[in-house]
Amino acid sequence: MKTVKANAERLEYVIKAKASYRADARAKTWEEKIESIARMRRAAAERKRHVA
Repeated sequence: MKTVKANAERLEYVIKAKASYRADARAKTWEEKIESIARMRRAAAERKRHVA
């Protein structure tokens, strides 16, 4: 059942990431939006390294 736990953790992570993305999408300036995208990419890469 390790796969079920991993899938549940992944789902929780995706839901949090989407909520974070929506909050970041409301950033006022273009520079803030670009920084937000960079932050999300770094977090995704870190998460991928952690899972792998």
